[in-house]
Amino acid sequence: MPPIQMQLSVELTNVFGAVAAALPWKKILDLGRDLRKSGSDIVVEEDLANVFGRGKIVHALENRFKNSINDTKIVPLHPTCSISLQSGPGPTVTRAMRDQDRRYMSTVIQLSFLGAVFNRTELATALTDCMSKRLTCGIQDSSGPGFEDIAGVLEACSSQTSNFDWHPNIEAVEQRIRKHFGYFDDNGRRFQKDSRPIQTLPIHLLLAAMDYLYLTQSLPEDRKLFCKSEKGVIPIVIWAHTILGLTVAIRSPEHEDLVFGTSSASSPAQVIIQWRAIASDEVAAEDSEILLLDRSMKVILKTIPDSSMESDIETEERHNLQNFGSRRLYRLFNSASSISDESPIYQDLIECILAVAIIRSRRIGRQKNDISTKTDAQLSEPSDTRCYSLEYWRIASAGAILFHRQISKLNDSKRQESMLRVDKLVEAFQHMNLKTARDIPLPQSVRLYINKLGQVGGTHAAMSYQIFILSNLVLVFAHVTNIDQCSMLPICMDRQPQVWINGDFMMDLKVDSHTIFGVIADLLIGRGFHQGENGDHKHTFLISDFGWSVSLDCVGDKNPSDVGVHLISVRRGVPTNQRGERKSKIRDAELLGGNCPGQRIEDEGVEVYRPRSERIVINRTEYYGSRNKEFWFSLRLDIPRTVEEMKKRSINDPVFDDYTSYRELHDALWDVDIVLDGKICHHSVKSLETARLGVEIATISGWPVYLDERDNIPQRICICLTKNDWRARWLAIKRFIDDPTRRIALRGTECCEDCALDTVITLPDQWILIL
Repeated sequence: MPPIQMQLSVELTNVFGAVAAALPWKKILDLGRDLRKSGSDIVVEEDLANVFGRGKIVHALENRFKNSINDTKIVPLHPTCSISLQSGPGPTVTRAMRDQDRRYMSTVIQLSFLGAVFNRTELATALTDCMSKRLTCGIQDSSGPGFEDIAGVLEACSSQTSNFDWHPNIEAVEQRIRKHFGYFDDNGRRFQKDSRPIQTLPIHLLLAAMDYLYLTQSLPEDRKLFCKSEKGVIPIVIWAHTILGLTVAIRSPEHEDLVFGTSSASSPAQVIIQWRAIASDEVAAEDSEILLLDRSMKVILKTIPDSSMESDIETEERHNLQNFGSRRLYRLFNSASSISDESPIYQDLIECILAVAIIRSRRIGRQKNDISTKTDAQLSEPSDTRCYSLEYWRIASAGAILFHRQISKLNDSKRQESMLRVDKLVEAFQHMNLKTARDIPLPQSVRLYINKLGQVGGTHAAMSYQIFILSNLVLVFAHVTNIDQCSMLPICMDRQPQVWINGDFMMDLKVDSHTIFGVIADLLIGRGFHQGENGDHKHTFLISDFGWSVSLDCVGDKNPSDVGVHLISVRRGVPTNQRGERKSKIRDAELLGGNCPGQRIEDEGVEVYRPRSERIVINRTEYYGSRNKEFWFSLRLDIPRTVEEMKKRSINDPVFDDYTSYRELHDALWDVDIVLDGKICHHSVKSLETARLGVEIATISGWPVYLDERDNIPQRICICLTKNDWRARWLAIKRFIDDPTRRIALRGTECCEDCALDTVITLPDQWILIL
């Protein structure tokens, strides 16, 4: 009998074919483990390589692709964290770049493109159906992997190849097609053709392309792929010509052929797409056939949609954050006419958008999280203490990224003049007392444009609403702490952030603790964000897709008064633990909570007290657990027990331990009524050795453990002794925030203890002041 190692090698060779022939069995197992940790699967990658790996990639494109994705960066989620954000090649791409078998790189490139163009959930469903169909038809080397397995491979390809930008290729093809087949109205005005389904991909066309393209490439002089309609023309042109190097000709009875590549009588196009004379969304059955032809144009194979393949894969158009707003404006003004990039209409509209964003950013109300435990006073309209504003520079920075095409053309003096015009618009709009989005006045250049085109150019109210939508986009990304590093962030063109706050009302903006986080995650992930596991993001503090991660600002060992609770961090990379496991989300673990010292009065009835931290957190420990597609996180904080506490309860454990997590801490900090920063304190000394106390004021240590401890202190103001211990401050916020009898004030490091108390004394209701 042959040894076990030889038997296993034989079995692996039978299962994995070419990959087993090239690698020792132990390396195959190691590779399989690495791929599983990243969300992919060695068997499914082999299944897909048997199909897509047959394509030979254009050499220049392959080199650009490899150079773009070759840079690996590993950055800790925060300085002491065991989870890192890893960008660049993971196991799937690394294997493709190193392996001598070119099939894997060919597969990665093609799946990277398809994942960048289409909704990945719909694409995975379509590929699952197509692979199953090929298996049913008895095609050689075919297999039928499941939806989850294919979706995992697609996600791995998307996240590991996000540094390569497919958008210039897509835009170049789209512009050539729209320009070539543009048409005119009776007055000679030009329109872009939007009524044709040139981006969506019929599932039966995907099925045909998975074999016909490679058969055509292998015999370029003897095989042709013929599509009877232009449905899906953009992805097919990029796939066939840009990626595989085939010559594509789009034919129309009313126009000359539009050729991608080189076509001549001696070297005709290998892919022919028929452009229908009459535009419509629906394609007749006779126009849906996909044919594989021989040299004499005889049909060899034919693919037609059956009842299981009548639907289309909808495009999920993505563009980088840089110029995202410019692209939206360009489409707005070129859907009914042709407006040059140099037209002043763009700059006028951008200045109007920034002015609206600045006005709306000056007072944004923070809505409480759990309204069931709040008193009537706490549920009233957000007071000035519960409102925040965005700095002017944040609006300007977000605008500079979103409208980079126009703003980057301005030199320093021109840019300064532009911002002065924005300031004048802000002042003018404020005097107009605008109520809704449709009240926004339009720049003169925009009014002239509408009047010139008439009804087809849109109404004044509709154009004002577009200004409102784009100002929302500016407001959303003005919340990103590192916006200058996010120019390559891929976001969905069809996601509309107009409903994130107050419908279409101009003022009195209100957001809750997950609004901004949810909007940015929705723009990144797309239509699948509110489906399945991502649908409930109330316990999530980091979401990742396409090689980028969106997280809350509280992540890390930070002082709560230094956290921008309304701000969001967006960084490159996928969360990865020390074992190499990659996940798309990090959320709070379940069953948080624990023990903590009970509260008691320390100082009362005296004129002064010593600001200090009475109960110190001596240890902070992070725990990350792996689940199917996410990490679960919990944070343990240890507080020493006193000798009396250990004797009283006959406990040998020397510490109290409390378990919390970042989402829980973020939501608690969100509900803090006021953060007392340096704006209210003009003293040079911000940390006092002794501070004033006074009547109806007491200092306390510990935290309420039971509900009946919340109202057992008679003083109107309680000062929580947590000075210089920001971990204890987090515990105080978490423990006191659910107390319906008191409001919470958090002292910032730039505000002295006396000024903090003086501010709280002037406010009604009972208060907890956290030092």
